[in-house]
Amino acid sequence: MALLGGCQEAPPTPDPGPAESVPESSLVFRRMGSGPPEHWVGPGGEKATFDPQTGKLQRAGYPPLEGRLAWPGLGTLGMCLGDVLQDPLPADPGAFRKLEWAMEPRWMLELSGANRCSLAGVLVLGAVSDTIDPSGLSIEGLAWQEGGRQRARVILAAGLRADAEQEWPGLSIPDRIRLLDVLSRDPEPEAAAVLQRLLAIAGDQRPDVESALSRRTPIGPEPAPAP
Repeated sequence: MALLGGCQEAPPTPDPGPAESVPESSLVFRRMGSGPPEHWVGPGGEKATFDPQTGKLQRAGYPPLEGRLAWPGLGTLGMCLGDVLQDPLPADPGAFRKLEWAMEPRWMLELSGANRCSLAGVLVLGAVSDTIDPSGLSIEGLAWQEGGRQRARVILAAGLRADAEQEWPGLSIPDRIRLLDVLSRDPEPEAAAVLQRLLAIAGDQRPDVESALSRRTPIGPEPAPAP
């Protein structure tokens, strides 16, 4: 469930300018054909490959690089999108990914808005670093760093409330405690109602989960303001 990960969000990356802007010296590669490995072609026929299983990223004529396969600092964005390197992206079938190669390569993930959190715009990720630039994203007209992130968390919390009772039977005891903890922190009245219904069906586990809740069992680091 999206809010149970407790993943830490990275501090904001210094703003390099609009995400859509491309440095004059850079090349933007587009994917050709299917894979793996993924085959990428630049505007002048330049070639590159990326293996999503090993992370190996190589531009023809240059040494191979160790590419990233995940960005733990995505935090809320990760909850909205899942594995951002999947192609097509299950969370947003209308999204597409481009590879920009300048001083170092980076992924440019263009989102359609037809996803769990209504994210639209461009998310930029360092292909060989943990750099995350969400400055080109918006949700329902709200820029990510000007209310968009908060709106995403509201959407995720609503989804958690809606799915909690269906997911409950398949959760481990630690995950059940985390779920109840998240619900106990949710200010919406419906969250309290769901919490009470889950406690009612907890059975023999109820003393354990109530004891854990009374100690406010941590569910992971509190997310930083961005991304």
